[in-house]
Amino acid sequence: MSPGVTTIQPNGPSSFFVSIRGVGQNDFSGDHQESPVAIYMDEAYISAASGAGFQLFDLERIEVLRGPQGTLFGRNATGGLVHYISKRPTNELDAYSKITFARYNQIKFEGAMGAGITDALSARLSLVRNTHDAYITNTVGKDLNNGDDWALRGQLLYEFDSGEWRLIAKAGDQDIDSGFFEHSTSRVNPITGLGELVTGGNLTQLAWQEPDDGVHTGSYNFIGYNKIKTEGLTSNFSWKFENDITFTSVTDYFSLDKDYIEDSDASPADFFNFLLTSDLSQISQDLRLNGYGENLHWVAGLYYLNIDGDFANGGHTRQYFEALGYPGTGSGGGANGIYSPFTTSTKSLALYGQLEYKLSDSLTLIGGARYSREKKSQDFKSYYVEFTS
Repeated sequence: MSPGVTTIQPNGPSSFFVSIRGVGQNDFSGDHQESPVAIYMDEAYISAASGAGFQLFDLERIEVLRGPQGTLFGRNATGGLVHYISKRPTNELDAYSKITFARYNQIKFEGAMGAGITDALSARLSLVRNTHDAYITNTVGKDLNNGDDWALRGQLLYEFDSGEWRLIAKAGDQDIDSGFFEHSTSRVNPITGLGELVTGGNLTQLAWQEPDDGVHTGSYNFIGYNKIKTEGLTSNFSWKFENDITFTSVTDYFSLDKDYIEDSDASPADFFNFLLTSDLSQISQDLRLNGYGENLHWVAGLYYLNIDGDFANGGHTRQYFEALGYPGTGSGGGANGIYSPFTTSTKSLALYGQLEYKLSDSLTLIGGARYSREKKSQDFKSYYVEFTS
C-alpha cells in the first residue's frame, strides 16, 4: 500500500525497524541508537527500536513521509517517518471486539469502547491480548518462540469552542522464550562433516550444523527470552485563534524496560549466549503554530527532546573462553563471560518551520528550514566477569 516502505525485524520480535527507499537501520542490539526513519505514535516520537515494535490495534490510519523531515513537527530524521494514529474518542457510543483462534493454541483478543461522559468530555479504552504456544521445536530442551503479550490504551478528549485537549495513557508487556531459526555455528566441511570454529587451550570447538529438519527445529541448550515493558503518557493540546492561527502543544513521556538473552551459537554447546538490557526514559515537548490563508500555509515550531538510558550488553562465553585458553571456567574458577554496561544521554533543542505558497491550482512552492542543537554523552565500560547462572 505504501511503495518503497519495508518493515524489518532483524532478530525476531525483540526490535522493529522501517526502511524507506532503502534507508533504515537493522542493528537490534542498541535501543540507544535512533533510526534514520522516525516512528511516531499520536504525534509523539519513539526513540527506542524495541519501543517501536508495539501492537497495532484500534488505529484510525498510518501516515508515511518519505525522505528527510524535520520542518513540520517533532524529531528530525534523514530517511522519513511513520506515524501511527489511534482512533479518537467520540461523544457517541462506539465499541468493537475481535477474537482470533489459530494454530499453536493461539488466542488473540482485541477490543475497544468509547463514549461521551459529558457534552464536552469523551473517553475511549482499547486493549489487545495475544498468546500462543511455541512454534520452534527444541530437540534438547524447552520449545521456543511462544507468544505472550498485551497492550492497553486509555484516552480522554475534552473539546471546547476554540480547541481541544487529548490525554493518552498507554502500556504494553511482552514475555516470551525466543530462539533462532535453523542456524550453523560455522560452515561444516562437506566431506568430513566436521568444522572448527575456535582451536586453542584445552578445547577444540567443533562447528555445529543443524540436521535438515526444517527451519522450525533446532537444538538449543540455552533458553533465550525477551522481556519488554513500555509505558507512556501523551498530552495534546490545541487552541485556534480567530485569525486562523492554531497553537498546538504535544507533551510526551515514554519509558522502556528490556531484558533479552539468546542462544547465539544455536547449538547444544554452551559456547556463546548474547545478552542485552535497556532501561530508557524520554521526555519531549513540541510547540507549534500553524497558519492558513487563501494561498499560504505556514508552520513554525520549537522542539525539545531528552533521552536518558542505562544499557548493557555482553555474553555468556564459557566454552569460547576455554577454547582461547583463559584460566578457569567460571563457577569460582575465573571469567566465563563479558559484560559491558553503559549510560547515554541525549538532549536536543530545535527550531523549525515550513511555508507552502500556492502559485496556481497545480503548482505549489514549498520551503522549510530547521536549526538543531544537540548534545550526546556516553559512559561505557567493559568487564570480564563470572556468570553464576
